[in-house]
Amino acid sequence: MVEECRRLGVKTIAHARGREAVLYSARAGVDVIFHAFEMDDEGLEEIVRKGCVISPALTFLVNTVEFTRPGDPCYQWRPNMNRGDVEVASRMLVKAREAGVPFMVGTDSGFAVTPYGEWHARELEIMVEHLGFAPAEALRATTSGNSGLLREGDAVGRVAAGALADLTVVAENPLEDISSLMRPENITYVYLGGEEVDLAPMPEVQRYSWEQSFRQWGEVYTRQRVAELAC
Repeated sequence: MVEECRRLGVKTIAHARGREAVLYSARAGVDVIFHAFEMDDEGLEEIVRKGCVISPALTFLVNTVEFTRPGDPCYQWRPNMNRGDVEVASRMLVKAREAGVPFMVGTDSGFAVTPYGEWHARELEIMVEHLGFAPAEALRATTSGNSGLLREGDAVGRVAAGALADLTVVAENPLEDISSLMRPENITYVYLGGEEVDLAPMPEVQRYSWEQSFRQWGEVYTRQRVAELAC
């Protein structure tokens, strides 16, 4: 399947967490492996040999640990399970980073603890805090790293003559504080294809239905709701 996709010029992605799933994905030469939490040294060696890219997408696990509350149906089991997953992932993904494996940035958005439009930049914080990335490394992963998956190639993911001029202008320096990207007031301008994007909030936002489909959480954990709960 990977060979046929490559023949057609299509990238291949695998959702693989367990040891064997990661190993087999790497052996097949999959372009991007999402998660790869439970890989062993053999799997890591194969990832390095085949030049696979890893996207940790840890935000879902970390948010589950931090936001799930006693009233949620999954409170008795999910936070502790995911806490262990984060610990295992941190150990193995640090080894992958140190081995020179390229990383992309993803978030597993669309669930009650990762609703769309709320936590995307938090993945960068997690990569810095849990995986030992420098802020500049995390920023490269989410720009030039992610653009490697796109057909536009060198036209995206960089600031250069002839590129598409997709730009985010910020007031604070994320190299000094990566968490500044989570503060809306810090996002000064956004340009898409050189055209300024209107950043005014939409008057009505309809939540994505999948955010409640798991029925493991009693509410959608937006940033506003999490801030209220922290008071």
